[in-house]
Amino acid sequence: MTGRLGHPLSNNQDKQRIALRREQVAQLSLLGHEVQSIASRLGATRQTIARDLEVIRGEWLASAGENLDTLKARELARLDSLEREYWAAWDRSVAAHNHSPDDPQEEPESRRRAAPKDPVGDPRFLDGVEWCIDRRCKLLGLDSPKKPDAGASDSIKFVAGINWDDV
Repeated sequence: MTGRLGHPLSNNQDKQRIALRREQVAQLSLLGHEVQSIASRLGATRQTIARDLEVIRGEWLASAGENLDTLKARELARLDSLEREYWAAWDRSVAAHNHSPDDPQEEPESRRRAAPKDPVGDPRFLDGVEWCIDRRCKLLGLDSPKKPDAGASDSIKFVAGINWDDV
């Protein structure tokens, strides 16, 4: 392959030139320029720019997928931590409810053993646990898709990409 002045390019120089052009193509595309406009500005063919845009969009999608996986993992870890805190708070609320206000040393041994230990605690903490589980299921896509209304248009059913008759 040769450069603009007809000199042979090394493979490394060619890769650098393509990377630079694709960076410029990406910037111009994000600014709203059409393929022909970008080709004219950069002195390239429409086909080259179209191919560059195809590669760039593929890289963006791959990067977005990686970033999405990282974000999901971080949010799952945060949900796990929050759920542990809710469970610990629940346990503390149960223990506080079962705590006798009297000094246990003043009670006879037989009364202390017979005291009921109902696991009643603050239900707000269980609501928090339920919320964490619900968010985790949504984040992982474990909730079943909701069926569109019978009156929904065919285009909505098509866009969803699900055969609702099989659901």
